[in-house]
Amino acid sequence: NLLQPNIMTPAEKDTASAVSTDAAWTAAVDALFRKTRDPAGNTGTRFTVGLGGSAPNFTLPTQLGSGLALISNPALANPSQMTAITHDGYVTIAENNAATLGDAPVALHIVKLDRTLKFRGAVAPIYPENVFDEKITLRHSGDFGGNVDDLVFQWYYREEDGTSANPPGVAFPSPPGAPVPGRWTLFGEIAGGNEISLAGASTALLADNLFFARWRHKDEPAADASYSQYAGAANSRPPALSSPSVATDGAYVPQLAEGWVKRVTNSVNAFDARIRDFRNNSAPSTTVSMLQQAGGRWEGNVAFNPSKDVIENYGLIELYQTVLNRAADLSINLQPGTSGVNTALLNAANRIASLYTLLGNEAATDALDPTIGFGTTSGQYGNLAPSIFAFQNQTSSLLDEELALLRGRGEIGARPAYNRLMWNFTNGQGEAAYAMNYGITDVTNDGFLDAGDAAKLFPQGHGDAWGHYTMALRGYAALFRNANFAWDTRSEKYQINGIVFDVDYMDERAFAETAAARAKAGAAIVDLVYRQKYTDNPAGQWQGYQDTNTDRAWGVYESAQRAGTGAFFDWVTANALLPSNDDSKEGITRVDRTTVGALKELAVNATAVQSKLDMADNALNPLGLDSETVPFDIDPVRTDRNSAAPATHFEQIYERATAASKNALSAFNHANQSSQMLRRTAGSAEQLRQQTIGQDRDYRNRLIEILGTPYQGQIGSGKAYPAGYNGPDLFLHMYVDQVAISGTAGEATVPGTPADMKIKLAGLLKLASDTYPFVAGNQPGANYAKSFVTDWFPADYPTAVQEFGQSPFYEFTVPVRTSGYAFKAPADWGVRASPGKVQAALAELLQAEYDLLMATEGYEGFNDDFTRKI
Repeated sequence: NLLQPNIMTPAEKDTASAVSTDAAWTAAVDALFRKTRDPAGNTGTRFTVGLGGSAPNFTLPTQLGSGLALISNPALANPSQMTAITHDGYVTIAENNAATLGDAPVALHIVKLDRTLKFRGAVAPIYPENVFDEKITLRHSGDFGGNVDDLVFQWYYREEDGTSANPPGVAFPSPPGAPVPGRWTLFGEIAGGNEISLAGASTALLADNLFFARWRHKDEPAADASYSQYAGAANSRPPALSSPSVATDGAYVPQLAEGWVKRVTNSVNAFDARIRDFRNNSAPSTTVSMLQQAGGRWEGNVAFNPSKDVIENYGLIELYQTVLNRAADLSINLQPGTSGVNTALLNAANRIASLYTLLGNEAATDALDPTIGFGTTSGQYGNLAPSIFAFQNQTSSLLDEELALLRGRGEIGARPAYNRLMWNFTNGQGEAAYAMNYGITDVTNDGFLDAGDAAKLFPQGHGDAWGHYTMALRGYAALFRNANFAWDTRSEKYQINGIVFDVDYMDERAFAETAAARAKAGAAIVDLVYRQKYTDNPAGQWQGYQDTNTDRAWGVYESAQRAGTGAFFDWVTANALLPSNDDSKEGITRVDRTTVGALKELAVNATAVQSKLDMADNALNPLGLDSETVPFDIDPVRTDRNSAAPATHFEQIYERATAASKNALSAFNHANQSSQMLRRTAGSAEQLRQQTIGQDRDYRNRLIEILGTPYQGQIGSGKAYPAGYNGPDLFLHMYVDQVAISGTAGEATVPGTPADMKIKLAGLLKLASDTYPFVAGNQPGANYAKSFVTDWFPADYPTAVQEFGQSPFYEFTVPVRTSGYAFKAPADWGVRASPGKVQAALAELLQAEYDLLMATEGYEGFNDDFTRKI
């Protein structure tokens, strides 16, 4: 019982009892059941609970010890019992009056009991531990004293389609019924059903759903008057019963059962830890870079495995795309999608598009400032800083690098970089600039800075802003092309701590902003290509500067055609999605053409593309001037040699050029301050990572100091520890080398006692701190020299553990001696790389036992000699 841990229900008792048929187990479960319902042992005591002397006597505990845990009685909800009560009553609760609380302030609380009202409560969602699990549980917040078997619960639901739970203008409707019949569907009328579970791969579980619940006693008639008010979200405010026609009294708010798509994308995101089980998973991820979080492009569906080694090694793009594909296969690839299903699919597509837009923005920003980010007066490069660039050995000039960052390389390439710039570890001057500019550190912890480190920091390489923006829009286009999908422009519901409210993930705004960003990148590509291809020769100015490679089509004309056409279709699509002016909504729910400013930016960038193409068609140079234009400017006053500051035309132009160069230098150094601030941020993240690694290493070394490392023969496939394990010996630390116990005597075998013992060992780090990993395959004999086996485990322990679902276990055999020291390591186990304090203490203990044995034998020898002499 997750919500009321003090009380065990009859159903929970039956479930626990079914674990084992052992009489001792069943008796223990029964005792626990009684303890949770009557912790003070007051069964049989009669009290009237403040309802008057004429009221029936109810069995209730009064002294519960420290704290407050009022345990109810089935009679309190029984209508036949309550008919004898003719008036309301009161209960006095004493707070902090237990003697064990010392001088804590005592307070009395008087609670009025209204026999005409039923507890409404709320509905709480319970999410599974596995973030990919399709199951979700809804539970009524009332514990009803653990007596839910006497109650009947009605559960109603409907898909969350963006409409209100209550129709506009209706003050106090019955949520599942009139005045809008058919709005709600009866999920079930269940005796004892204070909890329901939704599970399975179905369209209904992909989308968000809304739920109400109400209850009555099983002996009451199945009429509306017998039921409680509808329980929904924690912020549900039913109207007052005395004036149900007043619209301001309140409104029902149903509880939100989030669909599978939203639950997965909410649980696996860029801001929260993907693994929250820090007890059983060492070395938590310290990734802070959004580029690392996004990961590589989707190459195929990935496994929905919540384990640390899987979920932390996939990028969000791969995970989200797999979720979207599965959801589409269960819905719009088979049948028309409902509003809730379409919204769930759009939610996933929007998150993928946001990640690709992030990658595109990073590449476009690099193109805007492709310098290495070191000032001319600092660092190793000094005055070379403006001329050295990060991808110097992959591109021939800074202009080529800017173009590659905007549109990628001409080669197709292979995964994971494809046509993007590779990590520049090319053993040239650009390698050092690249490593310093992008803050490459030894994230692989192999002691070297190489392409492997850069690949972890930048999983998709560098550049290709146009391609990333196109991939972002491609996700939306895949939904557009499906005839079963419809884009609903609306907000949706979200739930935090039981409170349900409206949110909007700005799908339409995100689409328009990505389209505007791609148009801006397209305009920049056209401008750079024109600068690259421009010629003063009139014979070469009228060909549109087209690319001779028609498959690549990277000329001025083709780039402008591509960017302009894309911007036009994006503009048309965005306008088709948005209403012109939606005055009926306000705030976050209002999404129309007046609130999406990216539409204007999209049009402006499309105009810039057309303008640049017109310049090329008119044979103007990249500055927009005629090729024969000579810029001329002179101060006529200064040409007079008798003026205050005489200067010729050349001298005046030289002065201006010098001033412009100084201004450019100052601007360059100022711009690098921002790059250096980003580098310091990256340095802080790296420092955090190193501190985390150091702390983890420190804890591991402390455990090794105590437990030692495993024997080499117990590391590898099929052994106690996996290959490459370098941690402490958590399971076999009591084994000691044969040398340490070579002096022990008494190797007699006790009949009926095995020489070896089969044990079942849980997966690494899965054992609780108060358990021990060794389990005997049969009842151990009495001659195990008081081993841990006999002291800690019963004979049927393996079966009991497996019934509790703590698998997987794997079984292997370890030697156990039947006399002397039980845990003697065989010779084929090898040696421990680093023995710990436990082994040292055991060796000292065994040596002391050996010394005692030798002293005893010596005493017996002296005694025999003395006897013979007598």
